[in-house]
Parts: sequence; structure tokens; C-alpha cells
Amino acid sequence: MTEVHRVGPGGRSTARPDSRIPERLQWPNFSSSAAERSEDQALVAIRQWQSDDGPAQPVAASAGRSAAQDAYLRGRYFAQNADPSDPSDPRAIAAYEEAVRLDPKLAAAWSGLARAYTERVYFAGDSAAEEKAFVAVEKALALDPNQAEAYVARGDLLWTRKNGFQHRDALRDYRRAIDLDPELAEAHASAARVLAHVGLWSEGRRELALALELQPNNLNVRLAMAWGLTFERKCDDAIAEFEHLPLNHSDEAVLIVALDCAGRTAEAVTRADEFIRNDADPAWVSMVWSALALIRAKAGNASGADEAIRQAIATGTGASHFHHTSYLVACAYAVMNRRDLAIDWLERTARERDSRTSIPSSRTRTWPASRASRASVRSWTG
Repeated sequence: MTEVHRVGPGGRSTARPDSRIPERLQWPNFSSSAAERSEDQALVAIRQWQSDDGPAQPVAASAGRSAAQDAYLRGRYFAQNADPSDPSDPRAIAAYEEAVRLDPKLAAAWSGLARAYTERVYFAGDSAAEEKAFVAVEKALALDPNQAEAYVARGDLLWTRKNGFQHRDALRDYRRAIDLDPELAEAHASAARVLAHVGLWSEGRRELALALELQPNNLNVRLAMAWGLTFERKCDDAIAEFEHLPLNHSDEAVLIVALDCAGRTAEAVTRADEFIRNDADPAWVSMVWSALALIRAKAGNASGADEAIRQAIATGTGASHFHHTSYLVACAYAVMNRRDLAIDWLERTARERDSRTSIPSSRTRTWPASRASRASVRSWTG
């Protein structure tokens, strides 16, 4: 948080750090250093927080600067209100690009642009956007090394399939972002996504709860909460959440898993069949096939489960989110008491999530996320 005063000479803000950061918004065991904060943060101008003698004035020194800030605010609006069916809203990218064209030194706009490009990498599989995201992150941090949103963007870039889902380094960047701006909902949401993927569901749920507290109308955060509830096997709660939200391809796939988990298997199968017929996104069709494999395995239909697994592999291998498929394939093999195959697919899931982690031989597995995944498989199959 920052304490905002009137704009000083030359249009510079006299913002200074506020040490009164609510404990509930701080990372456990992660102390902040006020000295590391930048005196002139671009976000100070646009947040319009109140000072003792009235609202903070824009940092703008020219009409061009004001127009750049307007464009930046439009980008923030589009990014925060993106349709869940396309979180990589092209309107956000266009607005941020306009902002940096009008004012190439507006660090906050470069940070927003970096996150918008990263959304395209993660959700749309746009490899061309990755280089643009990297350049935008570097420009933002060069202009202001204390740009919280830039650290979120860098963490998101690290946490892609192409970059090996580097959860340790990504979490380090999210921690840095939260230290700089504890009320940046996107940092809490991104941290939650990584924590959940490595099996730390309660920690991830805590971060999602903070993100929702900060942005209660953020549909993507609410959908992420429904995902977490599904994989914690709180499936009735997950379904209740899904039913009140617009769903994209990936959410439909997870809803199918939740329906089966809640005992509504016939409904899950019907939705799965319809999804496979009508959906063109191979990553999520693959996940639905793996969900069907688990359903068939639990019904004692081993041959049907094997066929669904073959379809899942043929459809989704190489897709950015194939780790969801491989996880459910492991669950299906565990149900069928094919222990070696189940463990093999868990190891594939682990490697997919962190290509820099060396998984030892099948007799000496020590990676924490692998142990967490095996415990999770027992919960799904027990």
C-alpha cells in the first residue's frame, strides 16, 4: 500500500511506502522491505487514492501523458473484465499498446501489456506472443524495478509448458509482487494456480480467497476456485459454483470431472459425449477423454477405459495443458490396479509441470509434488 500526497514539482508524486500492510494480505514468513519500493510508482496516479487534502492529482505532465494513462486504464478494465471464454482479451492488448505508444516510459502500461501477452501464451497457445511478453516485462522492470504487475507477468511466463512450468521461480516472482502490492489480486490468483498444481490446495485456496476479497466480481478467479474445489473433491460445492458462472472449454471439462465425483455419473457421461462431438480444442477434448477413462475404470469397464486413454493420448499429447489429462489417466490406471502404469503417468505429470526437476528411478521418488499427486490419486480412487 502507498500513502499518497499532492503532486510535487515537475508532476512527480510524493508517494511513500505505507508499512501498515494488513497481515492477512502478506505471504507467510515473507517480510517486506519498504526501502525497496519505488518512490514514483505509475499506479499511484491512476488509483486516485485520497490524501489528507483531496484526491491525488494525475502524474501527467502533458496531454500525451494523460492520454496514455487513459489508454492504460482501458487496458486494465478489459483485462479485469475479460470473458472467461477468452481471458486473453485482444482489446486489453490494443489499449496497452496504445498507452506505451503514447508514453513509452509508462512502466505500468508495459506491465499490463506483458500480462496481456502472457494470457495469450497460456490460454490461446500463441507462441508469437511470448517474445512480446518477455520484451514488455523487461521494459517495465527497466523503467521501474518495483512494478508489481511485471513480476506477475514474468512469473506467468515462467509457468508455461514451453518453459517447463518453473513453479519455484514463478512463486518467487509472485511473492515479490505481493510484497510490493499486497492488494494486487492477479498476483494472489497466479500464485494460487501454481500452488494448486503442485498439490498445495489449501495454500492455493487461501490465495484465491484473498484474490476474491480484492476483486469479488472477477469471474476467472471464481472459476479457479471451482477448479480447486473439484480437485479437493469438494465436488458439490464446485458444481454449485460452476452453475452460476459462464464456462469456457476448460471449465466444461472440469465440470464433467466434478459431476462424476459428486455421483452424477450419467450426467457427466452425457456432457462428455456432447463435449467430444462439439469441441474443437484438443487439449480439453483430451482431458474429457481421460475423465471418461476414469469413469469407465470405476465402472469396471477396463477395455472401455483403455480405449478412452488411447483417445486422450492421441488427441492431446503436446498440448499446453496435457498434464491434466496425464493426471486423470494415472487415476484411471490406479482404479484398475495397474500400479506401475499409474506411477509412470504420475511421473509424466510431474515432469510436465517442472521439466527442470529430475525425477529419480521408480524406486526412489522424492519430489514433493509427486508425493502429493499420489496422495491425491488415493483420494480419487479410494
